[in-house]
Amino acid sequence: MPHQPQWKFNPANLLSVACLLTTIAFLLVFFSEKETAEYAEPDDVRSFAICESAYNNGNLMRAAELYQGFLRNFPDRPLAALARRRVSEITRQQEIDEAERIRINLLVDALIRKADAAFKAERFFQPETDCVVFYTNQILALRHDHIRAMDLQDRTVEIFERKGQSALRKADYGDAERYFRNVLQIYPDDDFAVNKLHYISIITARRDSLSASLD
Repeated sequence: MPHQPQWKFNPANLLSVACLLTTIAFLLVFFSEKETAEYAEPDDVRSFAICESAYNNGNLMRAAELYQGFLRNFPDRPLAALARRRVSEITRQQEIDEAERIRINLLVDALIRKADAAFKAERFFQPETDCVVFYTNQILALRHDHIRAMDLQDRTVEIFERKGQSALRKADYGDAERYFRNVLQIYPDDDFAVNKLHYISIITARRDSLSASLD
């Protein structure tokens, strides 16, 4: 039987293998980092993309802060000129928005004074362009949550619901219908007024039917 050579542990061989593996690992890391560096975007490009994202999403205040930070960090990069132009555009738009805000506030103040005067004079629905409903609708078109305008409309509705109820008790169905229809001019889906108008239509239909049969 042929003699089989026995493998013997040799520390020198182990050291050689370790050195080879270390060299391979170093080369892999080196070329990986080199490739990443070649294809990665520069810092200023990535930073500018973040600024543009805020700008395109309409978050102008945040965009202005980001552009100004970009200019502090990259004042001499090619994209700095565009960043400065963006800051100028945002500043101009903010000035326009502020002027519009002031204009609307002044207009709303004038309209609420007219609405108050119309309410005190009991001009609730007439004249058509000088009454509570006309002025408060204009205000709410500009400021949908204007508390005083909504309060004036609520108080007007309460007045006309009481008028309608009073007319019903007197069997004055014509006036009652008119009052409740006034309510619907302010709140088209007002359940109370809708139900009262339905009741009035039933009563008047029966009355007209009875009157026709007597004729």
